Amino acid sequence: MRVRRLGQVMVLACVTMLVLVLMLMLSFNLTNAIHEKIRLQQHSDAMAYSMATVEARAMNYFAYSNRAIAAAAVSEMSIHAYMSEIGYTVNAFDGATGSFTVISVLECLAALGCGPWCGSCCEHIPHCPQAISVRSKFAQATTKYRNRARGMENSFNDAVEGYSRFIDMINLGQQGVGLYTLNVLRGQDLDVLHDTNAPCASQLPVGVGALNMRNFVCALEGTILAQGCIGGSAESNDNARGRVIANVANAARGEFPKSRIPGVPAEMFPSTLADLMTQIQGQGITGAIPTGGSARAMEGTDNDDCTGDANNKRGQTICSVEKTGGIGTFFIDIPGGWYTERSEIYSNRNGGAHRPSGLHSGRHDKWRGFVESTDVSCFTDGECFTNFRSNSSADDDYGQPSVYGYFSQDLRLNTKCNKGPWELGTDGKLTMGDGAHDNQVNDPGVLDFVPREGGTAVSRALVYFHRPDDWRMPPNLFDPYWKAKLHPFDRTKMGMVLTAGGSGSALPMLLGPIEGVQ
Repeated sequence: MRVRRLGQVMVLACVTMLVLVLMLMLSFNLTNAIHEKIRLQQHSDAMAYSMATVEARAMNYFAYSNRAIAAAAVSEMSIHAYMSEIGYTVNAFDGATGSFTVISVLECLAALGCGPWCGSCCEHIPHCPQAISVRSKFAQATTKYRNRARGMENSFNDAVEGYSRFIDMINLGQQGVGLYTLNVLRGQDLDVLHDTNAPCASQLPVGVGALNMRNFVCALEGTILAQGCIGGSAESNDNARGRVIANVANAARGEFPKSRIPGVPAEMFPSTLADLMTQIQGQGITGAIPTGGSARAMEGTDNDDCTGDANNKRGQTICSVEKTGGIGTFFIDIPGGWYTERSEIYSNRNGGAHRPSGLHSGRHDKWRGFVESTDVSCFTDGECFTNFRSNSSADDDYGQPSVYGYFSQDLRLNTKCNKGPWELGTDGKLTMGDGAHDNQVNDPGVLDFVPREGGTAVSRALVYFHRPDDWRMPPNLFDPYWKAKLHPFDRTKMGMVLTAGGSGSALPMLLGPIEGVQ
């Protein structure tokens, strides 16, 4: 008899279709996993670069604000220069008074000789009271300018204190920018990147954020933030940092506070100069002959000499000196004389000084000096600034800070963080069995569509200093040439980041390859 066998092709087709469906789902899952891994790595790179950019901007802010601090110190020098110039004016009129005292005596003595024996001496009779009158006018002008100088001391001290407080406010702003940067470096305030680039990714681990913050504060010194540096290079001492900012301030002086022109009283007010030279005496010329002057930040708080080299000073005192070479007076036909004096003014925490003594009516202690105390006491005991902590080690990128990104994600998830429409089950696995061997020794078959541990992305960015026209300039916080870039890893830094992120794969990175272990 003929036997008919039907349905064999149908069974084979079903099995084939099952395999094809499984392969299709596997392809979809692998494609999605690769897409999510690329997205995760791009998110990590974007986060590291963005955090580094914020840090670079903070470094540039420190550079600009340090320049503002130096500019405030230059303004301190300028107002000291103006005050010493006022003292110079007083000295000039005082010198003219002394000169006409001599002239008055000579004119009156010559007038006493009037008679048949000295007919020419009689010409001096009208000159005697005239010279006495001119001498009196110069004395009155001297008193007027001396009183004005003495009356300006309170305003002068207020201005010095105002600039000091201005420096404190700038330094306080530096602390605020530093704190904001620390907040960003631990992964905060960048939620828009997370929500846009990788909404299903993890947040930056606490350990990696702490590593970023540590690298930032270890690149700084002279700031309260630097107290959080653990294991970094040693900070410069207060005296060294004081010399840095004082040298910058002295180098930034303009022509007026830096050096007055010897021999030319160009800084004296025109009407005042006219009174001194011709207007008061009416005849002849009284010539002021300055020998120069300078204002600067200098060493020490009891130094009576504001001259000499202005380099490598700590800035404990702001001073200005005006040197008057002499007063040459000519009235009628009798020359007056020469008068030599210095006008000086100092401000420091020991009370300062103001010479000549007739100009002084109080203490000049509103300038506290650059970095006189600890970093914590900057706002009360000194004028502080945020400095770059130099490092000579190439392995530490010469102190330039690195920023790291570390993020993980279940690669099965799509952009809405839900199961994909093609996925079966919630764990990415397909379990197959015939029901007869469940819970027996022979386990059912399991097909895993995605990696069991999900995906991890690690990135590194470097905050670096580069001046386009001078690449050999060392990193500093006075020139705003800080930038950010993505940077490669070495084995040590990769292991350090993996450890901070809590990854179990960090040990091989730290130890290197082990013989016989693949």
